[in-house]
Amino acid sequence: MTDLIRRGTLRGEVRIMWEKEGRPHWDLHKTIEACESADANLYKQGSNPAPKFREVRLKREARYIRQWVLGWHFPWLNPRRK
Repeated sequence: MTDLIRRGTLRGEVRIMWEKEGRPHWDLHKTIEACESADANLYKQGSNPAPKFREVRLKREARYIRQWVLGWHFPWLNPRRK
């Protein structure tokens, strides 16, 4: 990837997970799982770089989570890069 991956950000941590797995094709469901997992790990570290995401994740607001994930334009979900 040519764009910078920032450790400690929710998006960055998800990108790092994706990179470590060998850049597989993740569907929306897998990407949401990765975002939720990354946020839980950041919580354990005492970090909250995406407070709104954490708030809705804890409330299980699936529609908002879906929109949040799609709004980040992860490269594996971007149809223009396929």
